[in-house]
Amino acid sequence: MDAQTVVLFLLGVLALAWFSFKEGSRFSFPEMVLKAGEPPRKPKKPETPITGKCAYCGKEVTLPFKCKYCGLLFCDEHRLPENHSCRGLGS
Repeated sequence: MDAQTVVLFLLGVLALAWFSFKEGSRFSFPEMVLKAGEPPRKPKKPETPITGKCAYCGKEVTLPFKCKYCGLLFCDEHRLPENHSCRGLGS
């Protein structure tokens, strides 16, 4: 190996390290090296069902709201924690 090849290799390693340690990066340095040929994967989002029943009134709803305090599904009338007597609101 000549000196130019070694320098380019080291610059590439440093660039990978810099990108992997940036704030908000989805990959760690080893993952970027091992998965360099694959397209980056998006992190899985928790899926909210398209239809469901309101946990408070039992009404069938399309696109129910998921309470961030108790994790249950609600209709638009009971989506706010105050409107469904949320048990997770106090904690």
